[in-house]
Amino acid sequence: MAKPINLAVLLSGSGRTLQNFMDRIASGKLDARITVVISSRADAYGLERARQNGIPAVVVASRKYRDFDSMSRALAAELEGRITSEDQVDGVL
Repeated sequence: MAKPINLAVLLSGSGRTLQNFMDRIASGKLDARITVVISSRADAYGLERARQNGIPAVVVASRKYRDFDSMSRALAAELEGRITSEDQVDGVL
């Protein structure tokens, strides 16, 4: 049996897409595991959805960075940190 793919999910709002993926995984329709959820907003409800399901939730606040490139570098650094951990990220949604 193949190993499920590890996914990182990016969001900035309610996390409806995250919920859809979690539902597909729970039903066995998607052979994957969500290893981290990253939001650009600390108040995004999607972070709470992740936490309620035992998924690590991280904020890379867009307001903290002076421009899009700076935020992108911070986001990439967060993801790169996950690649070297036991929760390696195989794909980003």
